[in-house]
Amino acid sequence: MLSAAIIAALCFVIAVVHIRSHRFIETTGFYFSGIESDSIDEIRVNAFNGNSQLAFTVYCLEHYRTTDTYIYNDWRHDFRYYDYFDSISMQMPVGLANKVQTLYFKTGRTVVKVDGDEFRRQWVYKTTGNTAWICIPWTLKSIDKSYGSTIRCFTHTSQSPVKYLRFFCYLFLILLLVIASFSNIKNLKKWIRIIFTRLKLFLGKHRKFFNRLGAFALGIVFAFVVLEVSLRIIGYFYNKTHIEKQEAKAIVADNCIICAGDSFTESIGADPGYEYPSQLDSLVNGMGLTQYAVYNFGRSGKNSTQILQEIPRYIKKYKPKIIVVMAGGANYWNSWGFRKQSWWESLKTVKLLKLIINNIISENQKNTFSADEYFNRRVQFSESIRIDTTSLSPVLMALRTHNDDSILAVTKTQIDNKTISQLDIYHIIMYSIFTARPHLSASLNNHILPGSEWLRFFSDFRDLMFNKKPINTTVLSPKLKAAYYYLSALVSGSFDDAALKNSIKNDPYLEDTYMELVNLKEKCPVLPEKYIENRYSYNDTILYYRELFGLHRLNVESDVVHIIENTEEVASTSQINNWVKSDLTEIVDVCRNNGVKVVLMCYPFLHKSSLSYPVNEVIRSVAREYDVILLDNEAIFDTIKTDRNTYFISDGHCSSKGYSLMSNSLYKLIVSNGLLKSEKSNNAQ
Repeated sequence: MLSAAIIAALCFVIAVVHIRSHRFIETTGFYFSGIESDSIDEIRVNAFNGNSQLAFTVYCLEHYRTTDTYIYNDWRHDFRYYDYFDSISMQMPVGLANKVQTLYFKTGRTVVKVDGDEFRRQWVYKTTGNTAWICIPWTLKSIDKSYGSTIRCFTHTSQSPVKYLRFFCYLFLILLLVIASFSNIKNLKKWIRIIFTRLKLFLGKHRKFFNRLGAFALGIVFAFVVLEVSLRIIGYFYNKTHIEKQEAKAIVADNCIICAGDSFTESIGADPGYEYPSQLDSLVNGMGLTQYAVYNFGRSGKNSTQILQEIPRYIKKYKPKIIVVMAGGANYWNSWGFRKQSWWESLKTVKLLKLIINNIISENQKNTFSADEYFNRRVQFSESIRIDTTSLSPVLMALRTHNDDSILAVTKTQIDNKTISQLDIYHIIMYSIFTARPHLSASLNNHILPGSEWLRFFSDFRDLMFNKKPINTTVLSPKLKAAYYYLSALVSGSFDDAALKNSIKNDPYLEDTYMELVNLKEKCPVLPEKYIENRYSYNDTILYYRELFGLHRLNVESDVVHIIENTEEVASTSQINNWVKSDLTEIVDVCRNNGVKVVLMCYPFLHKSSLSYPVNEVIRSVAREYDVILLDNEAIFDTIKTDRNTYFISDGHCSSKGYSLMSNSLYKLIVSNGLLKSEKSNNAQ
């Protein structure tokens, strides 16, 4: 019996370790652009193990985020189970293969981007009838050592035998316990009687001690209850007074509306200029009302906790009159910030104690790197960038056209007239690096003056990137060496602790190196003296030059946020619902405490089977309980009887037509509730 229990326990441990130990960064995946999402079922991917002759079907899925930045840096961890294979084979219709514009192939830390022509030339190795057969070129095995001798790929979880091994072990252990309890029922009763008798004698012998202990415990509970009630009463009257003051201030503040949320607020699926916040902007400012600035702070993948963290910053910077929130949909797959909260953690007394403890801890961690502070600084910097386009040099004006002929013509004119400055050369070189157009600055090396070490460094770095020309690091200053180690790793897309620590050794004030060490789960060294005063970030530099060169979308106010997605946390739907409700309630409280009107919106759903479908009932419950203005998009979209599919795109997001319906409904709602001021009412005042 004992040996059987040990075997079952070992099997269980093996199952859990196998499931939990493999991380996404070790796996392989594919992403195709150019293919409609409803065609995903036509792709068949099989993985083969040559030794055991096993073949598994690899799970294919569509996803709507197609930016290089997302694919390279934040590719989602969708599946936890995978196995090792020797090769992968794909089949798809020839017509579908011809539609492929780009293929992203991920293995380990490396992502390879293959354009459609190269995909059809090197990856499609034969066609049979209407079927194209595709395999990974063996030449790609050299791109990353993590590729190894086998391919690691996603397999559908229902096909993982290890998944079922765990549940088999559960059943086996329960069966053993049942058998053991029936065979030893008499001994069990005997031991219970013995334990109960001895416990009774022990308590009688030490009665005075336990009486005192009980009295002390009751005193603690009484004091706790008094403190809890006092904190709630004080909080109620403070909030009531504070909200009234803030609402009075908001009446005379500048006019601003903020739309906060996830991909539905960002308006994935809309044509440029037809995002719902953009259409709301046109409606609000085109109907004889006071001019309002409407900001779109939606970002695909944000869950309610991430939005909650950003709301106070939006309020502080923009002083909005209205905040429109549609949040919670991403919580059902992005578990960042989720933690199973016990009931006692909602008590005011417990929160006060945690605040005191956290303050003590923060005092002791002044010399340690904080990832949260890092991201907050990046966001603050991005919000502070302001480019005066009225006083740009001829070179910068040409760069902002993104037209090679114009850039080359202006550069040649400036050189011929001997009016080109070192700053102009620097801008052209940086632009050529950012846009992967080295030919735009290839002729400028001879015009770099002696002593311009940073200009010379980035010129050499451009040659390293595009011509594989090595840089002589022995002649670089410590700060340039730090830049070399960090930027080389950044461009390659693969950081290692040796390169990062070399960068820190040469310049300990570069914030980005500490952040990458955190990402690698490495221990950060103690921060140097005066770190706060001297720290800087190359990510800030990248943000600035992208803005300077006009590489961001025009006329779109968006917030830069680092989306950290965690799909390993397992939570039930009811737990996620409670989590979303807690965050939305706090968002409402934060807005009201600052005198900001808040509007909640439900999601429109193409299919009721959506993973995040339960979120709408949570949003409705918060609106009811806290008397919040609600736009029920689900109910509005359900009234559409004909051509309903034209209001959505295939992945479930709205089309431009759908976002138009949403913005018009929202505009009518906020007008009918008197949230907007007219010009006439302003003049009357």
